[in-house]
Amino acid sequence: SRLVLLVVFLVGGALAIRFPSDRERREAWAERTIVKNLEDATPDGLDLVHVNVIWRHGDRSPTSPMAGEKATEEFWTFGGGGWGELSPIGMAQHYKLGKKLYDRYTVDSKFLSDTYKAREMYVHCTDRNRTVVSAMSNLAGMYSRPKAKVGRDYPDVPDWPTFFIPIPIHTEWSGMDHIGDPATKCPRQDDLWKLVQKTQDYKDVNGDYTQQTLQYLRDAIGVDDSAITFENLYKIWDNMLIENIWYPDNVTEWYPYYTPDINVQVTTINDWGIDLVNGIMVDKMVNGLDLTLEIPTIRGGPLLNDVMAKARGVLQCRLRDSYGKVNGCKDSDHFYRHLKYHVISA
Repeated sequence: SRLVLLVVFLVGGALAIRFPSDRERREAWAERTIVKNLEDATPDGLDLVHVNVIWRHGDRSPTSPMAGEKATEEFWTFGGGGWGELSPIGMAQHYKLGKKLYDRYTVDSKFLSDTYKAREMYVHCTDRNRTVVSAMSNLAGMYSRPKAKVGRDYPDVPDWPTFFIPIPIHTEWSGMDHIGDPATKCPRQDDLWKLVQKTQDYKDVNGDYTQQTLQYLRDAIGVDDSAITFENLYKIWDNMLIENIWYPDNVTEWYPYYTPDINVQVTTINDWGIDLVNGIMVDKMVNGLDLTLEIPTIRGGPLLNDVMAKARGVLQCRLRDSYGKVNGCKDSDHFYRHLKYHVISA
């Protein structure tokens, strides 16, 4: 019998002192993982039977105010209004991605059915409005199209959005979802971060370059030391990035101190922080623990375990013995028997 191929499809990826920047790693990863043609990418003798799709949400509003915030919550009216909501840009991003995924796995490869089939697809989403709406937009791009049949895929009622098919999205309370959110509360991760703070890497990134940048921002905004620190500087980086998209004509007036040079410094320090949070460091051994193994295991292990569990479950329901009998798939494994497309929206 033919072998089977299981694919993990990732959507998404100081200059650390000793490493390429977080952005450079993401770009390099994207270049290496782009598969332009599934047929060319599938080795002879293999069949594609399962795909794991993992994506990040689209464009959003800031998740909370930064020190010296001028674009307060009332400025963010899209997506229902407020902090952290998906914008129309983000909705369009995922809608377009959904159309591309449909072309890839339905039109080009005939892997998925051309209309929505519940047993082929399972969507796991973190408990955040922006990730749920991203998934909704993506799925609309996939299956809300003329092939949808009224009375079967959507109701025959006046004013129902044309061809719109509601597709289930499964979520879990954010305090327990370690699959989609590596920042979910975890006592061991907190303990590991305390060990990171003892490393030479942490001391290096908290050196003069960082401290001078932090103090400049504190003085310019008029806040005390606790308001802007190495560990919360990401809020300024994130908010300034978003406000430059949505209020480009205002940011210079609102934040005259945030010059291009300061933006480079904040971005560099933020990239260093991303490295440390994810266990990317040289001074890795603390108290007999290898932080470059322990931290990625804590932060990425649950997601990887979930992906592999789905893949193994599908595989067991596909493999046949020399007599052509499937032995690893029980009658109760209806979920894995038909699952083709597993999504994690985070």
